[in-house]
This record gives sequence, structure tokens and C-alpha cells, in this order.
Amino acid sequence: MKVLLVNPPTDHEAIMPGTSQILFMQHKHSPPMGLMYIKSYLKKHTDAEVRLFNFQLPDPPDASDFKHTLIEFRPDLVGITITSMYWYDACQVARTVKDVLPKTLVVAGGPHIWVYASETLAQREFDMVVVGEGEITMTEIVHRLESGSDMDGLSGIWYKSGDRVIRNPARQVEPNPDRFPLPDRSDFDVRQHRFLIDKWWPAATVLTNRGCPHKCTFCMNNDHLYRTRRAESVINEMVQCKKMGYRSVDFFDDNFNQSRKHVESICNGVIGRQVNIPWACRCRVDNLDKDLIRLMAEAGCYRIHFGVESANQKTLDDIKKGTTVQQCREAFAMANEAGISTVGYFIIGFPGETLEEAKKTISLSFELDPDYAAYFTLIPAPATKIFESALKDPAFGGDYFRGYALHPIPNLVLKVWPTIMTEKQMLDLVRHAYFKFYFRPSFIMRSISQLNGFKDIFAKTGMALKIITTK
Repeated sequence: MKVLLVNPPTDHEAIMPGTSQILFMQHKHSPPMGLMYIKSYLKKHTDAEVRLFNFQLPDPPDASDFKHTLIEFRPDLVGITITSMYWYDACQVARTVKDVLPKTLVVAGGPHIWVYASETLAQREFDMVVVGEGEITMTEIVHRLESGSDMDGLSGIWYKSGDRVIRNPARQVEPNPDRFPLPDRSDFDVRQHRFLIDKWWPAATVLTNRGCPHKCTFCMNNDHLYRTRRAESVINEMVQCKKMGYRSVDFFDDNFNQSRKHVESICNGVIGRQVNIPWACRCRVDNLDKDLIRLMAEAGCYRIHFGVESANQKTLDDIKKGTTVQQCREAFAMANEAGISTVGYFIIGFPGETLEEAKKTISLSFELDPDYAAYFTLIPAPATKIFESALKDPAFGGDYFRGYALHPIPNLVLKVWPTIMTEKQMLDLVRHAYFKFYFRPSFIMRSISQLNGFKDIFAKTGMALKIITTK
């Protein structure tokens, strides 16, 4: 049994209007953690030969490279991870598989499938979808294929049977993430992935928990069962990454500090085992205090990403963020006092937001003085409360995204939802905020002092040019 896992290209990705697209440019080369976990689980629990084909590299393979791999490897099953941003390209990958190997089973998984399972199976190239976590489901698919069994009753999949689509029962998320072995990094050169602001590069992406219990109205997260890995397992992965040549770790959890006990266990373990590798994380502003921040700094935390979203408390309440503006001020101040750099995320264009309120959010971004700021024009995301509200507004134009899911096109332009401000006002505010923040003399001088070689100069110069030229 041969399995090929594919991370599709980004040649025709969906486009966020305006300067907000800049942040997504930085994530094109992020490691495909879902596929890496599936690969390690398949290798542990099956006899299948498993390979991972990754299109998302700085120097990416092309279609001919992929065809050569299909012809040479001849997989029985191809699994494609899909985000909605790269839906069109994922369809092209699946089409190539069917053109070269018509009898190969093509299985889709990933965030796009959580929302658009039936629309995905409406494409002739896809035979099956995995809805939810993929490790156990993919393993059971392989076992059934090897034994010649059908897919009847296999939880977590929808599949085609003749002209019918069979919808099997949902699979509950695995409550114990320690059941999964560490993600398989054997297919990757440690230096091929980089988040532009990493100080110590190369950085390894690590997940310490899964799920988020919060239900922010703008967030597309469908997994609200929060569960953590044992600190010992996380630290073992950090040590493994360090031995592989990674110089830092990026904890890519949606919410690293949901559990104080979890953070303390990791920090104390890192200190006790003298791991000595710097790390970054993404935190909420409401689950921090000076003692915890100091412990994180002592354990090697050098950067925290905070989702501020808005400077207006009513907006924060309306979007169910569960935080206050004052907590934002305190979180940034505590991080600064502990010597930890910060990244702030700010969103313009929430429903009902006025031009004055939006300007207040931008002013707050300068008051907090993060080391880096990311500004977004709100894009109502499918399966969110804000998207549901937008659909009720005739001016939004209906469920264009389902149309895209049914009929994928290259470079779909995502929609903003003007309610009080115009689209131009929102886009102009974001562009001006980027320009004002990143072209301050103080920021430029600090960035020059932190440059780390020619590649760093080239990458940051390229990002600066994008800020200038993006309309």
C-alpha cells in the first residue's frame, strides 16, 4: 500500500483585497503540520509506504515534478490537505492525479472540508473527504483498503458510491493529543520554512494543544474542544528539533495560554531540562500576569503574538472576544517589561464600526507599541456568525463563497462587508496604517540593527516594497 500526502501549490490563491494580503504572503511556506502528523501516525500504525509532496516551498516543485512522482511512486491513495485560500490549486492537484492514475483514491481533508464537504465531493476528481482530525480516520481508510473492506460505517468520512454520496457519522475529536506521535519532519530541510520576523532562524513549528473553547464571531475555528499535550512530550519535540538544527521554536497554537497550568508545566520543564532554545507563541491578553510572563521569559520566550482586534469595547463585546482594551494595554506592558517582543493584530471594518472608531483602533496600535503590527480589513469568513449576518444583507451579494466551493476559479477576490464605512475607506485605513507603522524612522533603524544576512535583507526589502505598491 502506497500513500502520497500532498500540500497543494499557491499559484492561484484567493486574494484579500488591499494590504491585508501581505500577512498571508508570509505563511505560504509554513510546514503542513496536519500532513506531518498524519504521516507519522500512518507510519506507526500501518505498513504503508508514505511520502509527502510539498508544493509550498520558496523554490517550489512544478506540475511536471508532481507528475513524475505519481508515475514513479504510483500511490494507491493520495491525500490532499485543503484550505479555502488554495481551493482552486487543490482541485488542479486532484485533477492531475486522476489524469495520471485514474484508479488512485483521492481523499481531501483540512479546514475547507469542515465547511464544504459536499461541495468538494461535487468535483469529479475527489472520491472521499475526511471531516475533522485526520490521523485516525486516514489510518482506518488504509486498513480497509488493504483488507479489501468497504467504507461502510467508518466515522469521519463522506464518500462517493456510484452516483450517491454516503455521509458516515462524524468522528469525535481525539481528547488525548498525546496519542499521536511527534510530527514527521523527515521530508523537510530545516531551512526551507521561515516566518519573516523570526529572530532566530530556522524556526520549527510546534503545536502544544488543539482546539479553542472561545467562539469569536469572526473566527472560522470549528474545533472548540480544548486539549493539551503533556509538557514532557512538547519538550521532547523541542529537543528533537534543536538536534535537527532548528535555532528556535514557534508554538503555533491558536491560544497558547488558555491553561495557566499548561504554560507553567512547559516553562518549568524547559528550565529544568536546560533546553536552551528561544521560542515564540500566540496568547490571549486575558490569561496573563507578571509572574507568568516572567516565567515565560526565563524559559526562553522572546516573542508573543496578541490578537487585539479593536480599541472599542463595545466591538470586543459584540464579537464575543471576551477581553477588554485595558487587558490589552496591560499585556503589552508586561511583555515589554519582561523583555519579550510583541506582535499585535488589529482588524478594521467590524459590523457597525464608524470611521472614527476604526481610527481609534489604529491609534491604539501605536499606543501599545508592538514590535510588529498586522492590520486586516475584516473578511467575513464562511461558517462564522459574522458571515451569517452578512448573508442577510442584500448588499453583500449572497453566499459567493459556496459558489466558489462548487465552481473553483483562480484568484477569487474575497469580499469585505461595508456597513457604515465604505470599502475604500477601510482599505485606505489599513494601507495607511501599514505605511505609517513600518516606515517610522525608529522602526527602520531597529530593523536594520537586527538584519541577519543577505536573505533577511532581501525578504524584508521585498515586504517593504509590497507595502508601498499594494493598493
